[in-house]
Amino acid sequence: VVGTYNLDGNPAVRQNKKLSVWWFRRGAEGGEPDSMYRLARRYRDGDGTKQDFALSLKWYKAAAATGDKDSMYHVGQHYVSGWGVPIDEEEAREWFQKAADKGDSDAQRAIDMMNCGIFVDFPWPGVR
Repeated sequence: VVGTYNLDGNPAVRQNKKLSVWWFRRGAEGGEPDSMYRLARRYRDGDGTKQDFALSLKWYKAAAATGDKDSMYHVGQHYVSGWGVPIDEEEAREWFQKAADKGDSDAQRAIDMMNCGIFVDFPWPGVR
């Protein structure tokens, strides 16, 4: 929660994206899935920290291991787009399928596009 306040700012807390990253890292290292997801996104987008796709993928995978479907989808994005890893459409498909199995419609759309032979790519550095 504190990380979100620092990220977005509000009347009581001045926006401080670097501090939000510190709080999200603290929560992520403590095993909190939402903090893992939010930290991964900060690294992916370079928001409040230096862009680092390897760390983004690490934290998305950690959150995905807790069952977070959004993180599963984002792991698939990394693999299909080659963000910090070589492009691997089969690995991407596996992660999209995990997310789709949990009801993620964006992941299902990505699978459908792949099944039709449409190249799935995401705008730099990502969508959603």
